[in-house]
Amino acid sequence: MAAERPVRVSPRAEADLENIFAHTTARWGIQQAQTYHAGFIAAFRNLAAGRAGVMPAVRTGYLKLRVGMHVIYLKEGPATIDVIRILHAAMDVDRHL
Repeated sequence: MAAERPVRVSPRAEADLENIFAHTTARWGIQQAQTYHAGFIAAFRNLAAGRAGVMPAVRTGYLKLRVGMHVIYLKEGPATIDVIRILHAAMDVDRHL
């Protein structure tokens, strides 16, 4: 089994997560926000372990992974996985990535 690679979350992706959590809490409550957030944590763990089903994204060098109604945009390096943004599936990727 291959060694896990660390997942680094960019400041913009951290802000995305905070905004997603706040929006989900306001709309559906804290329990749903915590459940949804746990889905992102599980996705990060799967990325680190090489078990996530990533797909090519719209830009060269980027990959994407769907989590609920959001998409994690990332870049894979030789030693790390860098999460660049976490955008709602309906957002304009070219504008926000």
